[in-house]
Amino acid sequence: GGRGGGGARRGGGAGPGALAETTFEGLVVHDGHRVIDCNQTACDLVGLTRDQLIGQTVPGSLIPADQAGEVLSRIADGYEGRYTTAVTARGGERIPVELGIREVEVDGGTMRVVAVRDLRPQLQAEERLREAGDRLRALLETTFEGVVVSRGGLVLEANEGFAEMCGYEHHEVFGMTPGDVTTPEGARTVVENIRSELHAPYVVDGVRKSGELFPMQIQGSECYYRGERVRITGFRDLTDERREEERRRRLQLRVETAQRLEGLGILAGGIAHDFNNLLVGVLGNADLLEHELPADGPARARVRAIRRASSRAAELVKRMLAYAGRNQLEIRSVALAEVVEDTIELLGPTLRDRSPVQLRFARDVPGAEGDSGQLRQVIMNLVANAVEATPDPAAPVTVSVRQTATPLPDDADLVPAAPPPWVELSVEDRGTGMDAETRARMFDPFFSTRFAGRGLGLAATLGIVRSHRGGLSVDSEPGRGTTVRVLLPVSSEPPPELEDSLPVPVPAPQRGRVLVVDDEEPVREVLRAALSRTGMEVVLAEHAEEGLRLAIAQDGAFDLFVLDLTMPGMSGEELYEELEQRWPAQPILFTSGHDADGMVAELVHGGRAGFLPKPFRVAALLSKVREVLALGDRA
Repeated sequence: GGRGGGGARRGGGAGPGALAETTFEGLVVHDGHRVIDCNQTACDLVGLTRDQLIGQTVPGSLIPADQAGEVLSRIADGYEGRYTTAVTARGGERIPVELGIREVEVDGGTMRVVAVRDLRPQLQAEERLREAGDRLRALLETTFEGVVVSRGGLVLEANEGFAEMCGYEHHEVFGMTPGDVTTPEGARTVVENIRSELHAPYVVDGVRKSGELFPMQIQGSECYYRGERVRITGFRDLTDERREEERRRRLQLRVETAQRLEGLGILAGGIAHDFNNLLVGVLGNADLLEHELPADGPARARVRAIRRASSRAAELVKRMLAYAGRNQLEIRSVALAEVVEDTIELLGPTLRDRSPVQLRFARDVPGAEGDSGQLRQVIMNLVANAVEATPDPAAPVTVSVRQTATPLPDDADLVPAAPPPWVELSVEDRGTGMDAETRARMFDPFFSTRFAGRGLGLAATLGIVRSHRGGLSVDSEPGRGTTVRVLLPVSSEPPPELEDSLPVPVPAPQRGRVLVVDDEEPVREVLRAALSRTGMEVVLAEHAEEGLRLAIAQDGAFDLFVLDLTMPGMSGEELYEELEQRWPAQPILFTSGHDADGMVAELVHGGRAGFLPKPFRVAALLSKVREVLALGDRA
């Protein structure tokens, strides 16, 4: 406007017009009443030709009626400067404009040179920016993640999610810097990544208002927002994700451990089965030999030594089978608190001068389904380990029994197969605890942290609990101690009184014919010798197919069938089914190094067959044979 005015002073009436065509703005010169001159841009703006625009009254039809008063007032006041108003184009369209006004002296008179700028492009751009801002604001407030708009690390905009993530009220986060929500090291990382305009995600330690640290993932990108170059950054709190990753890792470790233990259990079970058959030969022949020797002969002492060593070997086999979860169980209702008291009393001499054992028993605890002998072994193992792990003799070991429906944690070593409620055995110590490496291997066979330990006790414990359809979990940290929880199924029957388990002598069995089917020669020979001694006629078969042929050839003329359950080819169960079809209700005695389950367990519990676990003594064999023959007599 000023340059146009200067030209008018130098060149008279033609000056403003000539200069006006060199600018992009519209120019109009008026004397306060009428338009004296204009450029083509001004003409195009209002849709008039130059001839039509020159001579128009001011404000006249050029200015909308609601703006005319302000225009006349500024003309009367000789206003110079800029202000916004509107003009009326041909056809009545209202156009927002900015006017820039200068007064110049031309030929002794005052002229007003008006620069007219069309504001529509600017207003449209501002509207687009406003819409973009609204969209960004909507995005900020509808995402579950934290989102921040920043410039130079300074927060300009932020959504509620970011404020909640960091523990602040929404209004508190505006103007924050990276150092307000991250550790010093994290802040340096954030600032460096802002400077380098890093777009890839990265993780730093976030800091909540409370001072709590948490893993914070950050990913940002540059863009223009409201006319400024800014950085839009997304934030994620990885706490739940990290917790889930840790849960999955522990579950995977549990699966891998279970698979490793299962493989070792299969191996241990196979070895124990074969070893049991060998022990039948050793123990059986020792019993038979002792009976044949003179009562005062020196060889009897050696035979007894053989039998004692074999009995200790049989105990080791029982532990191996317990670890494999395939030990022989006599399941009944057990008063677990009474078993605990009895076991602690037995452990008394070994616990002297060690940590005291405190017993905590809830009232009205129902009976647990279990084998009292096997559960006693579990209690002994857990208590012995707890006492061993507690160097302070004043720190107690607490053994608790209660009924519960609270499940074990997700990372439990063994999830109970039986549904709730359960009877819970808990053994808690305040000892040294275990690190993650020791904790992961505590149930491995032959692993021990004790100098003289053999490590089979806890491995057997896990197998015993598994065979009881129970569950087991271990909570331990170095320096904090260890708590072991064992869950056992609740029995539907009340627990009986504890009884003395000393064997009762029984008379020899009656005479008769017996068919013995077993694939192990030492077992067959012991059975032949022991049963023949009582006057029974014994026929031997080394596998099930041969046993079936002998039975058919003699038309089932036997008073008793003694069948091994585990044989190559046809099993003992399959042989039983063949015999049962031909000679129903014939007395059957099953033998095995494993527990009786499935069909055999049903037959035994139903009083239709007998079961003799290996290894067995001759006295136990004769007692069981008489018992099974008595079943046949009653039938």
